Amino acid sequence: MSKIISKKKQNNTPKKKITKEALTKAIKGSYGIISTIAKRLKCERKTVYNKFEEWPELKDLLIEERNEIVDLAENKLVSKIKSGEKTSIHFILKTLGKNRGYVEKIQSENTNIDVDVSELSDYGLERLKRGDDPREVILDLKSRNIQKHE
Repeated sequence: MSKIISKKKQNNTPKKKITKEALTKAIKGSYGIISTIAKRLKCERKTVYNKFEEWPELKDLLIEERNEIVDLAENKLVSKIKSGEKTSIHFILKTLGKNRGYVEKIQSENTNIDVDVSELSDYGLERLKRGDDPREVILDLKSRNIQKHE
């Protein structure tokens, strides 16, 4: 009877010790992207995660780095809004403007109207931007039958 022996590939390369200082340096400028940090340290992503468990205080630095890329994206978004790019305007209104009534779908309790903001005309969007009550804008546009035009 022959025996089948499973051979695991053994990596005899000694593991490189990752220091707290090396991890700190690798985090800086990485935008918090774990694969970037791992490449800089020449290790696996799992090792990076393990090091964050070992040094939890470095998680704050990682969060700061991730905030950097969000800041960059926000700056680009503001530039697009300033140039009048409609998709960016819609996005910011649907996210940051929710508390002002700018949502993907608006339902008025009194009239039971569902309206998709992306279907509003430029005139309707301008009225919302001026601060007009969203319910009034929607009702007015519905009564005039003003729809989005390309």
